[in-house]
Amino acid sequence: MKFNEMVEDALIWSHNKNGVYTTKSGYSWLIQSADSTTDTSSNLTWAWIWKLKIPKKFKLLVWLVCHNVVHTLSLLHHRHIAPTATCSRCGESEETVLHCLRDCRFSSNIWYMLGFTDHGFFSEGCAHNWIKNNADGTNSSTFFAGLWWTWRH
Repeated sequence: MKFNEMVEDALIWSHNKNGVYTTKSGYSWLIQSADSTTDTSSNLTWAWIWKLKIPKKFKLLVWLVCHNVVHTLSLLHHRHIAPTATCSRCGESEETVLHCLRDCRFSSNIWYMLGFTDHGFFSEGCAHNWIKNNADGTNSSTFFAGLWWTWRH
């Protein structure tokens, strides 16, 4: 088979009119490809994240946390990449997303110093709900800054 040597090979993303992949077109494709039995109204509607008035790097972290794909030792151990799931900072518990960002004694100290001392702040068992519950209100900017710097720590 002969190819035209005058035309360069190119990758074309068929899910965008101009053939160029964008994050938005990839996300739209994922949503459309989701299993129709999934409750897309609550689980796969992530528009609230992208509407937040926070830096993009914060939004990406929130998206990763809500999708449970942050590379914690728990996730890496589950995938046979890390030898243990125990938190490397405190050595006391499994390093899940919530442990890493909120429940580890080092992380919880940061939250206390930022003024998040209410028991309800530490009681939510789902990372997605915890973030969404704290995304609004007068302390939301402090919350997202704390979330980012706790993750960076």
